[in-house]
Amino acid sequence: MSNTKGRLSAGWESVKIVHLCELINGRAFKPTEWTNDGLPIIRIQNLNNLDAKFNYFNGDYDERHLVQSGDLLFAWSGTPGTSFGAHVWRGGTALLNQHIFRVVTPERLLDKTYLRFAINHKLDELIRKAQGGVGLRHVTKGTFENTEILLPPIAEQQQIVAKIEALQERSRRAREALAEVRPLLEQFRQSVLAAAFHGDLTADWRAAHPNVKPASEFLHRIRAERRRRWEQAELAIYEAKGQKPPKHWQDKYEGPASVDDSDLQELPDGWCWIRVAELASDLPRAIQSGPFGSNLLHSEFQDTGILAIGIDNVHRDGFSLGQQHRVSREKYEELKQYTARPLDVLVTVMATVGRCCLVPADLETAIITKHVYRITLEQRLINPHFLVLGFQGAVEVLKQLAKAIRGQTRPGINGEILKSLAIPVPPRQEQDVICEAVHNQIAGVNNISELISETTDALDQLDESILAKAFRGELVSQDPGDEPASVLLTQIREQKSQQAEAAKSTKKTTNMQRRDTMRKKSSGLSSQHRPLAEVLTIKGKPMSPAQLLTESGYDDDSIEDFYSALREEIAKGRIRENRLTESDVMLEAVKQ
Repeated sequence: MSNTKGRLSAGWESVKIVHLCELINGRAFKPTEWTNDGLPIIRIQNLNNLDAKFNYFNGDYDERHLVQSGDLLFAWSGTPGTSFGAHVWRGGTALLNQHIFRVVTPERLLDKTYLRFAINHKLDELIRKAQGGVGLRHVTKGTFENTEILLPPIAEQQQIVAKIEALQERSRRAREALAEVRPLLEQFRQSVLAAAFHGDLTADWRAAHPNVKPASEFLHRIRAERRRRWEQAELAIYEAKGQKPPKHWQDKYEGPASVDDSDLQELPDGWCWIRVAELASDLPRAIQSGPFGSNLLHSEFQDTGILAIGIDNVHRDGFSLGQQHRVSREKYEELKQYTARPLDVLVTVMATVGRCCLVPADLETAIITKHVYRITLEQRLINPHFLVLGFQGAVEVLKQLAKAIRGQTRPGINGEILKSLAIPVPPRQEQDVICEAVHNQIAGVNNISELISETTDALDQLDESILAKAFRGELVSQDPGDEPASVLLTQIREQKSQQAEAAKSTKKTTNMQRRDTMRKKSSGLSSQHRPLAEVLTIKGKPMSPAQLLTESGYDDDSIEDFYSALREEIAKGRIRENRLTESDVMLEAVKQ
C-alpha cells in the first residue's frame, strides 16, 4: 500500500524532524580568524562545490562545531536554488561555519543518507517558508524542525538508499558523458570559424569562380567615392565664402591608414585586411557607443517605454531581449541619436569584451547604452553577418582584441581600438557563401547542444521521479516482517531521553552560564550591534547583506533583528539597495 492518496505505506510513519534529531548550528567565524593551516572551515560553498577553496582555523573551538566524515549537514541560509540543502559530509575532520546545521541522529536507528534524501525531498517546501530577503533568505530552526518527513522501517530505509544511489549513479554517468560532449561541440564551432577566416571553407568555391573581383577593388572604389564627396563638400565651403580653393588644397584630405599586415596571417587570393573604421557606412555616427555619464542614469530605467540595449542583450547566439531596461518616450527623444538601426552590428566593449550580434531587422525602436557600440556597415563591402562571425571566431581578430583589452576588474576597450581592428575581408560574394556554410554547420552544433540540454532536463525529471516513487513506498519491495517505524520512533525517543538524563546536570550548568551570558549580551546589545549605515560609511564600499550582518556585530541568533534594522535604514533613506540580479544584492550608505 502506497501513500499516493494520503495513506502511508505499511509500516511507515509521518514524523517531524524535531523528533528524529538534534540540530547544532555552526560558528560565525570572522575573516580575521582565518589562517593558512589548521582545520578547514565548512562553508556553504564547500557543500555545493567540491572544488571550492577552504578557509582554515587554528585555535580553540567548541566540540559541538567539530564535523567528521559521515555527519549529516543542512545549509539553511543563502540563495534559493543554489545554497539550501542537506549533505552527508565526506571531507574528513573539519569545523562548521554559520548558516549550516549539524544534524545529530540517534546511533544505528536512522540511516543518515535516507534522512538526507527525505529532507531534500522537502526542500521546495522549506524554501517557500524561508524568511528574510534583500538577497539573503533563511530557514528558521523552528520551520526546519516542524517539517514532516516520511519514515519507513530501518531495513527499508537502507534498501531505498541503495536503490536510489544505484539509479543516481547511472544518471551521474550519463550526465558526465553529456558534459564531455559540450567542449567538443565548442571546439568544433571554433574550428569551423577558424577555417572560414583562413579561406578553407571556400577553397573549392574560389577555384570555381576565378574571375570574381577582389575585395580590394571594392575598397578602392569606395575610398575614391569618399574622397570625391569630401572634395565636393570642401569646394562648397569655399564657394559659400566666395573664395577660390588654395593650391594643393586636396592634400588636406586624411585618407585611411593602411593596415600593417606583417604580423597577420597570409590571406587567400582576393582577400584583404580592412579596418573596422573603413567598413562602416557614411551615415552619421556609423560607429557609436551609447550615452555616458549623466546623459543616461541607471535611475532613469523603467519597466515600460523604449528599449535600452545593454550588455545582457548581446549574446553570441544572437540578440536576446532577456533582462530589459527601458526609458520613457521623453528620454528617448533626448537620446534618439543613439537609436539602433536594423542589421547594425552590436559589440560589447566592457566586462565581456567583443561579444557580438546583429540588431534584428524587426526589433522595436531601441537605443544603445554606454558599454555597447553599434556599427552601421557599408554593405556593398561587407555582409553584417560576416563581421559578426569575425568577432566570434576569426583568430587574428580575437588576438587583436585580447591584446587591446585594458583593466582587470572591469576589462574593456574604447572606440578607437574598435575602429582600428583589422578584419580579413574576402570578396562580397564569397562572404555570402561563407556565412551560409558556417550557418549550416553551426546549426548542426546548436541542434546537438539543444538535444543535450533536453536530455539533461529529462535526467533531472527522472531523478525527481525516482525520489517521488521512493517516498510513495514504491521503489523497493516491502517486507511485512520488518519492524515498523512506530517501534523505531519509540526507540529513538527512549535513546534521546536517556541521553538527556545523562547530560541533565551538565545542561543545567551550561544553561545557567548561557543565561548569564545572554543577560550580559542583552544589557550591552546596543553597543554590540553597530549602526548599519555607519558600518557601510566607514567601509566606504558596497557590501552584501551577509557581509554587513557580520561586520555590524549580528549573529545567527539575531538575524531577525538585523533585517528589521536594515528595513528601517532603507525606509529612512540611509541605505540604498542595488539589485545586480534577481538574487545578487549589494548595499551602500546614502550620503546625507
